[in-house]
Amino acid sequence: MKYKVLLVEDIKLAQLGASIELKKANCEVEVASTGEEALKKIQKTKYDMVFLDIGLPDVSGFEISQQIKNDPHALNSRTPILALTAHISDDIKSKAFESGMDDFLVKPLTQDLIENSIQTHINKQMIQWAELDGFKVYYDSRDSMDLTYDELFVHHEYSFESNKERPFIIDAGSNIGLATFYFKKHFPNARILCFEPNPQLFEILARNVKTNDLQTVTLVNKALFDSQGEVSFYGEFPSKSRSSLANSIQESWGCQRHHQIITVQTTQLSKYIKDNEEVDFLKLDVEGVEQRVLQELGDKLQLIRQISLEVHLTDQTLEENNLQTIEALLKKHGFDVVMEDKHIQTVLPSDTKDWVETVNPQLWIVKAYNKKFSPEYLKWSPKTRQ
Repeated sequence: MKYKVLLVEDIKLAQLGASIELKKANCEVEVASTGEEALKKIQKTKYDMVFLDIGLPDVSGFEISQQIKNDPHALNSRTPILALTAHISDDIKSKAFESGMDDFLVKPLTQDLIENSIQTHINKQMIQWAELDGFKVYYDSRDSMDLTYDELFVHHEYSFESNKERPFIIDAGSNIGLATFYFKKHFPNARILCFEPNPQLFEILARNVKTNDLQTVTLVNKALFDSQGEVSFYGEFPSKSRSSLANSIQESWGCQRHHQIITVQTTQLSKYIKDNEEVDFLKLDVEGVEQRVLQELGDKLQLIRQISLEVHLTDQTLEENNLQTIEALLKKHGFDVVMEDKHIQTVLPSDTKDWVETVNPQLWIVKAYNKKFSPEYLKWSPKTRQ
């Protein structure tokens, strides 16, 4: 994945050399020549790392770091800041740490120094692991993982019954793979197809599947949509928020805080379901494009036995992602439908207040059961797998 970094350096030749080395290390580089320019950029754009010269002509790097780190609600308050200096002394080290800087590097920057810094201050801090129900799970956010684990392994939100030894399960919106672990725990021989567009999360997902030697799991690093191609993807990459909802093709859903935009590949779910091939369970968590994905399936919807989907709504997307339209579509194709309002506005963190007031977000859980297959299945119940 690419890392978005800010280089703050007043000497043009040093800017050029450092920019070249940063690009070699897979960084997307923005440059500021003064402290004032740096502060303006830092207030408007989320960065993965800031390389900050301490000897700027107008404002010292120490002062800039203090301004950023002293405001816990600032856009880059948790972004690693690395001091750039021609030489290191005990005094410089002391001032750097007192101002909130995370590390210091001696100029000139080299590709090795940059890659070591990324590994130390981004990857190692971001990716951790834990033992969960017999699986070794790598994760980037403990808060998010704990919440998802509770939903899946305690409340069994994706529990379903099947008399097949090898059911076919689609995990659309796989994140780091906790739902796939849940399915494999209860159906070890299941064939699972996973879709995850976020490049950072996909790397963790792939690592989790490989580390736990999960067989018959296919991973697709694409977003489900109603067409194939490329789309803008809105959110934080990687997420620095302690608690947040997911990234999205829908701008109004993905722009909950200050955000970035990346480009992701899209694909159509119908291309992964063969004619007359039954899908035993479809988990659909695609952050605001549920209606488009279901409509694109067409008559292949009738091949799916059970569906669990999250419907993400905002005032700006009601015409293209509408709860009543989704319900009618499922019933048209022979499904019984049960819906539950999750009342997410009551549990969202305080730093999403402006977003909530602007878009009026809603989250509904929809369970759909194909009547054609009754009574061959037992309907979903949160207490099925106690």
